[in-house]
Amino acid sequence: MSRTSLTLTIVLLLSLVYIGLMLKTGILIVGEYRLVKDARGKRLRIYKLERVVSLDEYVPEIIAALGACDKIRIMGVVGKPHIPCPVLTYRVEGNLMEEIALPNTDIVILPESHPYVTLLESKGIKVFAVRDAKKLEDIYSNILLVGSLLGVEEKARRVVEFLRDLEKTVVSRLEGSKAKGLNVLIVNKVEGETRLLVDNKDLMHEVLKKIGCSVPEIAGKEINPKELKKLDISILVLLDNIELKLDKNNIIVLKPLKEFKPDGLRIFLFMMWLSKKLYPTLFEDMNLHDELRRFYLEVYGTRA
Repeated sequence: MSRTSLTLTIVLLLSLVYIGLMLKTGILIVGEYRLVKDARGKRLRIYKLERVVSLDEYVPEIIAALGACDKIRIMGVVGKPHIPCPVLTYRVEGNLMEEIALPNTDIVILPESHPYVTLLESKGIKVFAVRDAKKLEDIYSNILLVGSLLGVEEKARRVVEFLRDLEKTVVSRLEGSKAKGLNVLIVNKVEGETRLLVDNKDLMHEVLKKIGCSVPEIAGKEINPKELKKLDISILVLLDNIELKLDKNNIIVLKPLKEFKPDGLRIFLFMMWLSKKLYPTLFEDMNLHDELRRFYLEVYGTRA
């Protein structure tokens, strides 16, 4: 072998080693990129997704539902997703850039109105905005958005179709029913015997209205249990594990099992559970445990 050939061979081998190292660290990007749009209509070039940070409580569950949690490391900053795949959850403490924007973060997903959108983009961090989850339609839209981000649009459409069918199943049974109009209050937390922290999510209020409930105008407030009678509350739904002692005022207290608490995408299961509790005759033939198993199989591809 001539000296020139030997030199070229060494250069080629070193180049291959260098490319291998760059690919391993994610610095060198090869192949085609995908062009996607987020909730703002902003176009983003997506080359690879290996580490995703989510500041939206629904997105980790959506990623799991789309079958990508074995390929992507999800960092969930808000809430504690109850999904059948490993998700590192934590809360931001201290410097945002140090906590979230690590060098190997491929993208940060967060609601479009989140104040960190501009901050992160000003630091050169790629941001994918999803819609603020105020209605069930927003959840459907976000599933489709994340599906386009991951390149699994067909799977996203199937999940949305299944969830829409669940919603339709519940709402259609209540059409024309005279049993509707109950005053229902969702309580997130009980502090002592004098403070109830009332749920203030627009999404929860929409779910209540879809199943024929009236929503008192005290969302997001703290109230004393003694005030419940004055507010004409019929049903009190406690999402907290603490027991609540009420005076005899004919208020029915309901507490969902953890499988039916409205965490993430399971708000659809909560909708079915509450409907069956409020209207047992209309939903007499609905087996909640069968619906739970079907939900996990159809949405997450696993058993409950």
